[in-house]
Amino acid sequence: MDDQELQTLRGKIDEIDDQLIACLAERMQLVLEVAARKLEIDCPIVQQNRAFEVENHYIHMGKALGLDSQFMTDIFHKIHNESCRMQARLWQI
Repeated sequence: MDDQELQTLRGKIDEIDDQLIACLAERMQLVLEVAARKLEIDCPIVQQNRAFEVENHYIHMGKALGLDSQFMTDIFHKIHNESCRMQARLWQI
C-alpha cells in the first residue's frame, strides 16, 4: 500500500466519522423533543425497560455486523448518558 492509498482510506474514514457525528447531533435533537413530551405527560427521564431494549438492540445489531458486544455496550452507555444529561438539563434537574 502506498501513501496515496493510505490517504484515500483515511479520507473515507473521515467521511464516515462526519456522518456519525451528524447522526449523533440529529439523534440528540430528537432526544430533546422526547424530553419535552415526557415533561408534558409527567413521564420520568429514564425508563429502564426502554433503555434495556435499546441496549440489546445495539448489541444484537452490532453482533450481526461483526462488532464486539462490549464495544456496542460501551457506545450505548455513552450515548444514553449524554441523552439523559441533555434531558435533565432541559428539565433543569
